[in-house]
Amino acid sequence: MLPTDRIGQYRFEHILLSVNQFRKLNAEHRQKRLIILDHASKARSPQCFYKGKVAGECTCEVDLDRIMPGKRGGVYTIDNTVLSCSRHNRERGCKEVVTYWNQ
Repeated sequence: MLPTDRIGQYRFEHILLSVNQFRKLNAEHRQKRLIILDHASKARSPQCFYKGKVAGECTCEVDLDRIMPGKRGGVYTIDNTVLSCSRHNRERGCKEVVTYWNQ
């Protein structure tokens, strides 16, 4: 959980804490953990991908959101994922990113 003053904008150490949700060591969970760390290390100002683009405040949890959802064949790769808060990730569901922005 992020401190309330950091909601929507993540510091690297808070992102590291979020990868603990992927503690299981099967291949898929290891891959998600590495992708989150890769995003975090490359971002100048890691924050929720949807912050300021859609209505609703960000939540405390950091999620890995697939741009092309899994139900549409999207996989967890660095190119098909963004960091988002749990609220926006769950609200978006299987909608296209642009559709979610424009609702």
